[in-house]
Amino acid sequence: HDALPIWIIHKSVFNYSANYYIYDYLKSNDKDFTTEFGIRFEKYIELGVKEISYKYLNETEIKKKLPSNSTTVDFHLTEYNVFIECKAIEIQPYPSVNPTDDLLYNSLKDSILKAYFKQLLPVSKRLNGTDENWGIILTYKKLFWSHFVDLYHLGKDKFESLENSHLPPENVFIADIYTWDKIVQIIKNGQATILDILKLARSNNSIESTKKQSFDMHLDIYDVRRYDLTYLTDELEKIKIRVRSEEHTSELQSL
Repeated sequence: HDALPIWIIHKSVFNYSANYYIYDYLKSNDKDFTTEFGIRFEKYIELGVKEISYKYLNETEIKKKLPSNSTTVDFHLTEYNVFIECKAIEIQPYPSVNPTDDLLYNSLKDSILKAYFKQLLPVSKRLNGTDENWGIILTYKKLFWSHFVDLYHLGKDKFESLENSHLPPENVFIADIYTWDKIVQIIKNGQATILDILKLARSNNSIESTKKQSFDMHLDIYDVRRYDLTYLTDELEKIKIRVRSEEHTSELQSL
């Protein structure tokens, strides 16, 4: 028989529950959740890469080009020399309210800092060491920082030194999963390439008056009125959510 309908009291309550409450609950009550979620998070990002039809290498293919026991990254967009690493992490509560350098280093050393110093930097050096490269670190939840320049000082003296002219911290950005969906939609719309977006962000952040706190703010110049990403619309159809306004559609398609 047909399931009973679920009445949504308010879109904000539904949106928060779907995006964060379920994640937080499972993370707190299932010791295996973080590992499983990380795998699914990476697969989700790959759906976006496939949506924009860029040539790319996944982690398995990248490993084949590296020496044995080398660190790797999740994706390499070969046409644009963009390297992507997924980190389904969030900053710990205490460092988030007391962000001293030592506390931030301890909180980020195995995630964001590792992504740059031990993964993006050596892998891009090995695969494309003579040209300019770009890095994107994707997270599930939005972090306080979106430009690696702001975190570089935390690890530059604590990780193994490696020449970084091929991938300077100015070329590395941090974005959450919802910002990634918007980037994919912008590219799909033909409004910009991934390189256009990254160069815009670097240019904006080089001037104090145009610097942005979060990466999605760089995307405000693009007119994205609706999302028609296959991997989102297919899932919305499966759960049979019907909405009447573009505002609702935009929020629900971020799920």
